[in-house]
Parts: sequence; C-alpha cells; structure tokens
Amino acid sequence: MTAPACPRCGLVHPPGIRACPPGRAPAAPPPRSRGPLVVLVLVLALVLGGGAVALWVRGRGPDPRAGGVLGVSSDPPGASVVVMGRAQERATPLLVRDLPRGTRLEVRLTKPGYRPWTGHAVIPVERGDERLRATLEPLPGAGPASAPASAPH
Repeated sequence: MTAPACPRCGLVHPPGIRACPPGRAPAAPPPRSRGPLVVLVLVLALVLGGGAVALWVRGRGPDPRAGGVLGVSSDPPGASVVVMGRAQERATPLLVRDLPRGTRLEVRLTKPGYRPWTGHAVIPVERGDERLRATLEPLPGAGPASAPASAPH
C-alpha cells in the first residue's frame, strides 16, 4: 500500500516528513471567481428594471400626442410631399399617418413647373386629424397660361 499524495504539493512524502520540498509548495489558492455573482446581479437588475419600465408604460397608457393624421391636397394635384423632412411615397392628395399631435409640422410641396410651397399645420391633440390644402403657383413661362399661340395657317 502506498502513502497518499500530499494535497498541497502532490508528492508522496517519506514517512515522518510533512514539509513540502522547497519550490514545490503551491502558491496561494486562486481567488474565487466572482463571475456567477456578477451575472446574477446583472440579471436581477435587468428583470427589476424591465418590470418597472413595463409598469410605468402600462400606467401611462397610449401617448395621446401620437397617431395624428394629416390630409394634404393641392391644386393642381400630384405634388410631391415632404412632412417634417420625410418625403412621402405618394403625391397629393394623400393622408400622412402617425404624426405627433399638438406639434407644429412643416409641410413642403413641389411639382415640376410650379413654385415650391411651404406651410405649417398643427394636428389638434383632442381631434387627432387636420387638413391642409395648398394652391401651387405656376413658374413664369410654364403652365397652360403661357403656352405659345398657334401660328396662322
């Protein structure tokens, strides 16, 4: 039967000698990892923080200032529309949805042969929709009024 290995240095010591040889004694034990504790604290913070945000949002309900609709029309129709710096995919007449209520909105309309038009609208918080109508002015030398007269035959 062999003697058990020393738990500190891993060697089998001769009988009666309990000291580890010089240079073979182990260094201080490695520090315990705090990784699992850190992960637990972060997960707990996320769960509690997320729950608090969910309760805050649920308690507020939907934002009454969101979801406004702006109807934009022009004379003549077919003008390109930019609302709050965002170009719209369709030309006039159109409805622009999901706009903030109670906020002054800048609206720009452009159409070839006509002067650009800029105006403003505020969608009422209570009602949630507004209409805007623009009359575009022809550029000098453009449009049906300036078409050349036909020459006599």
